[in-house]
Amino acid sequence: MREEKNSFEELKRENVNTLIFIAFTFIGAIVITLFALSSNDTDPTFIIFLVWIAAFILTAVAFSNYEMRFKETVIKPFVESKGLRYLPRNMVDERYIKESRLIRGYDHIDGSDLIWGDGFSFSHVRATEEEEDSEGHRSTHLIFDGVFYRCKLPKDMHVEGRYFVHKSFINLDGLLPPIFSRTRIRLDHREFEYLFNVYGDDQIEGRYIFDHTFMEKLLSVYDKYKFDSASVVNGCLYIAFPNVELVKVPLSFSSLEDERIKLSKDRIVYFASLREFLFHKHVKFEKVFSEDNLLQKAQ
Repeated sequence: MREEKNSFEELKRENVNTLIFIAFTFIGAIVITLFALSSNDTDPTFIIFLVWIAAFILTAVAFSNYEMRFKETVIKPFVESKGLRYLPRNMVDERYIKESRLIRGYDHIDGSDLIWGDGFSFSHVRATEEEEDSEGHRSTHLIFDGVFYRCKLPKDMHVEGRYFVHKSFINLDGLLPPIFSRTRIRLDHREFEYLFNVYGDDQIEGRYIFDHTFMEKLLSVYDKYKFDSASVVNGCLYIAFPNVELVKVPLSFSSLEDERIKLSKDRIVYFASLREFLFHKHVKFEKVFSEDNLLQKAQ
């Protein structure tokens, strides 16, 4: 406990030093810019450009170092206390992303904050594509930025087909990957089918997977984090949660009770508890999404 407190106090000091360094970096850049503008001997444009590029690079490096220290000091001990593993520089294996067919058409993909436990893993993922116009100008477009979640289906849930869930307002013609047969699975939940279409290989198996309880729980997940798509492939459930920041690193804070730190911890507990919530039919929502529940499992 004392070691954790000392680490946190050291991080707070580093936080202050980082802010001071960033402030002096930009003050220095402003001073040099004003000096260059007041000089009549040379054209200041190139000098000003170099100064501000250097200022932004130094700021990015300083914040990156602080961000990693924050994750190692605050997030990692919290995750490991729940019996989970955490790699702040890693993301979910790209082969799972490709297998899920939820994030497609990207040219570059990276991520961070990989967390995994018994039968599940999730991380932040960012995917972009590059385009070139008729004049040869290249531009980068964001495809996905959020949390990518993967979990294994229960052992007693034998699924041979592949199933794809997408928001119902999107026309899937031409979008569905070839591995899906484009057969619409007819379900018995009006609210779920109002929001989502389910396509897959087999009507009977599809209704077995997406029974009323499972659809109810997916809807409660959607109420919390508005996911656009999900899939069941090779014995795993995949869900893509766009626009969800898994770990938020505050530039300034005074204690571990800071609301932004608590938000990151709450999200970690939520996604770490998601598999149990989805596939245990009689578990209560309030009980499964709690730190105490994870702590009991870790012990």
